[in-house]
Amino acid sequence: MKKITATQKVILEFYMEIWYCYDYENGSMANPLFTSTSYDLADAEAKDAGYEVVQVIEFEDEEETEAAPTPTSKEGLEDSEIRVYGIDSNLHDGKIFDLTNNDFVHIAEGQGYVWTLAGFESAFNSEEIAYDMFIRFINPVKEQL
Repeated sequence: MKKITATQKVILEFYMEIWYCYDYENGSMANPLFTSTSYDLADAEAKDAGYEVVQVIEFEDEEETEAAPTPTSKEGLEDSEIRVYGIDSNLHDGKIFDLTNNDFVHIAEGQGYVWTLAGFESAFNSEEIAYDMFIRFINPVKEQL
């Protein structure tokens, strides 16, 4: 895994019984800095590495609960801020082309594939995006999602 600078802000996210630590600005659960089996271990490892934990997210029963806004939250977004949402076709049994933008966003967030434009560009150029992933560029403010 790629090491980031010690002053980098990170998110700890709990999903499917695993804690993921990833870059606040450009990361996704698809490219974690590290993973852990408990919050205490993940928090300690992040602090030991010198990371600043700025967000903790937990998914419960496929529903997201948050303590504060994430980089992909709709709060504070400008109309020009577009997000890239991806759906791994291997994890979805359905007609992806027939999904509304709202449904597409919900599934993508559940799978953990949401990027800023800069984050997507970086992941794409690093060949971290699966070839069979379906993506949509969506402005969540304009779409009122």
